[in-house]
Amino acid sequence: MKKQLLDKFYKARTKSTVISENNVLLERFVTIAYLKKYIKSNSSVAEIGAGIRAYSPDISKIAKHITAVDLFQDNLDRLSKQIKTNNFDTLCADVLDLASIKSDSFNVVFVNGPMSHLFTTKERLQAIKESCRICKKGGFVLFNYLTNTPIIYRSGLIKGDVKAFAKYAHRTEKDIYATYFVNEFNELVPKTLKHVTDISLDGLFEILKEYTNKLDQATFNKIKQMQLQIAERSDMIGCSSHVISVYKKL
Repeated sequence: MKKQLLDKFYKARTKSTVISENNVLLERFVTIAYLKKYIKSNSSVAEIGAGIRAYSPDISKIAKHITAVDLFQDNLDRLSKQIKTNNFDTLCADVLDLASIKSDSFNVVFVNGPMSHLFTTKERLQAIKESCRICKKGGFVLFNYLTNTPIIYRSGLIKGDVKAFAKYAHRTEKDIYATYFVNEFNELVPKTLKHVTDISLDGLFEILKEYTNKLDQATFNKIKQMQLQIAERSDMIGCSSHVISVYKKL
């Protein structure tokens, strides 16, 4: 993904860290719950692709140390204002080239976003390789990415884009977001990483967000707990717009 294209895209978006849509709130709720599962109090963690709405503030409350990595210094400067603890630092770098980070540096590497902006197999393999390299043996690498089927159906059925089924199979950098079938993503990952699980972060919430965003708080709270209980079910993973695939470094 060309840096200038992404820079223009994100500068055009809101810089607000306020989140009000239930599909985003559900995604964050499940993500944080699973981060707590894999991050221990003595863990060193890298969040790669920290972005505007980073998880680093939440991770800083759990881990021994958190390094937020992002392609844009502006995002890191904004993030630094949110975290006042001394267990946090930042690094402006591309996931395709993390040479400034030593191998086997982190107990947990959370790749939060970059995979959804990479369109070629070469770039995807390089991002996975670098993320794996900086993780310690016995540590965990978590990849957050967008899935194909829910995005196709949202565009094709909800938005009425009848060409979506063909278009999403041939996406380019101009589309900004790249999507994956979960099994195809897992096939990219080398054998030096052992697949642990796949996690459905938002279920049908993004596909049907015109409806899910109208839920009353009590109903939404119940669904959040239900989603957490069934997040690793294969049928839920297939319909989720956002998925995390978890691996252990051998």
